[in-house]
Amino acid sequence: SQVFLRISGFTNCLFKAYALHLYLYFCHTLDNIMSHYPSLKRPFSKFVFAISTFNFGPCTIFYPHHNWANLMWGWCIITPHNSLCQNLAFKHAHHCW
Repeated sequence: SQVFLRISGFTNCLFKAYALHLYLYFCHTLDNIMSHYPSLKRPFSKFVFAISTFNFGPCTIFYPHHNWANLMWGWCIITPHNSLCQNLAFKHAHHCW
């Protein structure tokens, strides 16, 4: 859908603007993985993240957690679309927005 393409493009642009070196590291790493495993597909064209999920509930809640198997200094982009959810998630989450 065009909406999800726009959201993915927007998050890419924000990530690149706020953390250029980390963005480039993500790009390089994902490009290397994709070249070694050609059967893998990106969620969106030129998307810097290897995966994307969508939650369509009236309010989606996630618990603070540690990504032990992920890049320690990596970012996880979350795009809330409900003001109440934004306030709750921002108060209790340990993710970057």
